[in-house]
Amino acid sequence: MEISVASPQQMPHIYNLRWRVFVEEQQVPFLLELDARDTAPDTIHVAATHHGQVVGTARILDTATLADTANPLGPKTGTLHIGRVAVDKAWRGQGVGRKLMEGAHRIIQGKLGAEGSAAVAQVRLDAQVQAQDFYASLGYRVLDGHQFMDAGIAHVEMELVLSAENQ
Repeated sequence: MEISVASPQQMPHIYNLRWRVFVEEQQVPFLLELDARDTAPDTIHVAATHHGQVVGTARILDTATLADTANPLGPKTGTLHIGRVAVDKAWRGQGVGRKLMEGAHRIIQGKLGAEGSAAVAQVRLDAQVQAQDFYASLGYRVLDGHQFMDAGIAHVEMELVLSAENQ
């Protein structure tokens, strides 16, 4: 299993995986699944691959600097958002999600403190309620406990603080 920043050649496979997971399985409306942030220059797509096949994906957004494409990780607040976390149905229950999230964390940590970027990042995500325990096992904490609906699915906002030192 390899976790890396997705290549341009992997993007169609990532979009296909997200379509299968979110649109087909979870009935998320297509217009809510893809958005302009997918192609924003500061968006980081993470791919989990097995023998070159994309089996998992996540998307990292810098919420503080969406308009600052020259410096995607700071020096503002260092607040990032991980979303669109998806694992191929055939690969669930095999640790792909954990490896994917840990890889996303390493990618973020590798950018912290470099060239004027923030030294600490608040990583937030909107966890589907049924996945809340999974994210808690990775160190995320629930921010306020308020559940909200997104695309007809109950979510809760969670946060993890990462620094370059805790790699």
